[in-house]
Amino acid sequence: MWSGSPLRSVEARHRACRAMVHTDEVVPGEFFGIGAAAVAVAAAVTLGTSLVTARRTLRTPAIGAVAVA
Repeated sequence: MWSGSPLRSVEARHRACRAMVHTDEVVPGEFFGIGAAAVAVAAAVTLGTSLVTARRTLRTPAIGAVAVA
């Protein structure tokens, strides 16, 4: 019959996993840079798209747009 505590085996597995992947941060520092770059690219693309759409809209005369419709 096994006389060891189940909690002890869980703690031993936790220590083994912690030894394999040891970091003091919840998320590694590189993740923040990648996330910030993705947000910056998304913001730039959104701004560019809205500016191009606004320019196209303002370039068409209002009277001409109504006449075509």
